Amino acid sequence: MSNLTNQNQPPLNEDDDDDVILYLDRSNLSETIANHNFIVLHFESHKSYKKAASILNSNDPPIVLAQVDVEKDDNKYLITQYDISYYPTVIIFRDGGKEMVKYGQGPHYALGIAASLKRSFGPYPIHITSALQATNLIGHQKIAIIGVFPELRGQEYDNFLAFAEKRLVWNDSDFGYTMDAKHLPLGDTSVSGPLVRMFKPFDDLFADTMDFNDDALMIFFEKAGTPIVTMCDEADQTKYPFMATFQHSRHIDRAMLFTNLRGEDFAVFQSKYREVAEKYNGNGIRFMLGDLDGEASRGAYLALNAPHSETPMIVIRQKDKPKQSCLIKYVKVNLEPDDIAPWVEDYMAGKLKPYIRSQPIPQENNGPVKVVVGDTIDEMVWNSRKNGGFKKLDLILEDVGVHFEKDPDVVIAKINKNCNEIPRKTRNSIGLLLSSINPELYFKTASGKIEKYGGLETKEDIIDYINKKKENINEVC
Repeated sequence: MSNLTNQNQPPLNEDDDDDVILYLDRSNLSETIANHNFIVLHFESHKSYKKAASILNSNDPPIVLAQVDVEKDDNKYLITQYDISYYPTVIIFRDGGKEMVKYGQGPHYALGIAASLKRSFGPYPIHITSALQATNLIGHQKIAIIGVFPELRGQEYDNFLAFAEKRLVWNDSDFGYTMDAKHLPLGDTSVSGPLVRMFKPFDDLFADTMDFNDDALMIFFEKAGTPIVTMCDEADQTKYPFMATFQHSRHIDRAMLFTNLRGEDFAVFQSKYREVAEKYNGNGIRFMLGDLDGEASRGAYLALNAPHSETPMIVIRQKDKPKQSCLIKYVKVNLEPDDIAPWVEDYMAGKLKPYIRSQPIPQENNGPVKVVVGDTIDEMVWNSRKNGGFKKLDLILEDVGVHFEKDPDVVIAKINKNCNEIPRKTRNSIGLLLSSINPELYFKTASGKIEKYGGLETKEDIIDYINKKKENINEVC
């Protein structure tokens, strides 16, 4: 299970209030669900949920937000029972548990959580019968999706309701439908439908589609609902939903420019960057402009292993692909505004090399302990046909290296993980935690088998271990 970081959550200054959350465990969970017509169950302890619970508690009628700690041994069975594979996961139980709907990957901040759950509680989507209703639903610095239908029945109508229901919770967009487009503030008011019109507080302000296929609606929702340039600015809470959408768009290439949003040259950066974004809009790449002083931006470029000390910079992360063993990214550091267009053009033309954080390759590497860096890890470790110790921190193995210096079947190597990027395939294969501060020693045989060394860190024990585990290169080949 991966515990996702709540990068989109705004700061909350209010005191936490444990009384508004109903804490459940194995002993009372089933009974509590059975006694409520509507109850929301979540599995992540965070102050955003406490604030959301306080908001929901004042709803008329109150909405009950409950929490279960699935890390406790007695409650771990719920992970399997409810198929909890990521956080946040929220389950809504209706009619005493007879109906259950599970949601995930939505707003991580209190107001967004509360608004999403309120929508699920009442009649939804909203039937718009007047211009006032439309005004109340549209134009609140977020996206509204309105279906226009000549009659409230038929395949298109049913598909729209099903699409809205799937995105009812964990989505900051509002859904509605109407039989009269004249109630809507923008777009052609003479249409009778069926069509879907999206209203948005950015770019061209609205967009239409007449394709009611579920996949087509999802593509329309993501494409039309993403700004040409997403602003990652934590000072503006209205930007949070669009930041979340951008971060979850792993099926498409994503460009991220990190600079000081309040710097003297910001206006020039913004103008040049938007020109590029408009040029390549719809060409399989999305654009975000992030604030160097914001926690969300800082978390993004740290997670990308980008050289955050050499800003402004632009990073392009390639879309995730099936069986992809490592994160593929391209980086331009110490960026100037006039660098943006030619660099992105070179990326789109396939002229750039992927970025790997690496110390310089040693000019001489003939010592008993070989030095591995980010740019040589494949050649010296994964593509090597030799047996070798693969060291992650600076534990000196000079004596061991001297012992095996003339052995053609063995190489001893070390790498500084703080200065060199360890590819994801390597980390996953050996179970390496980048946050670990302890020295770690791994052994890879000539045939590619890897195991972590767990013996005593003495010359004699390590030499004995290697002699027992090593394979003859000629026999392997």
